[in-house]
Amino acid sequence: MENDCSEISVNDLIKLLHHHRIPVANFWEGFGATSTDVLIFQSQITNTYLNKDVAVLQNLYANANFADAKLSAY
Repeated sequence: MENDCSEISVNDLIKLLHHHRIPVANFWEGFGATSTDVLIFQSQITNTYLNKDVAVLQNLYANANFADAKLSAY
């Protein structure tokens, strides 16, 4: 992953962050400013993901006011 030869799935990223007790929003802070709304949204996503509630995750995604973003290698 570090040398741009492989990719990580969102599931694996969330599992790694959770295992190391790193909130997803804290992880994203390294890529720019994170607003309070994003922190609240992240908390909802994390709790729903850990409860394996796919319907609520889909609803959060469908009703999110945040733009999709894909990180690229620097």
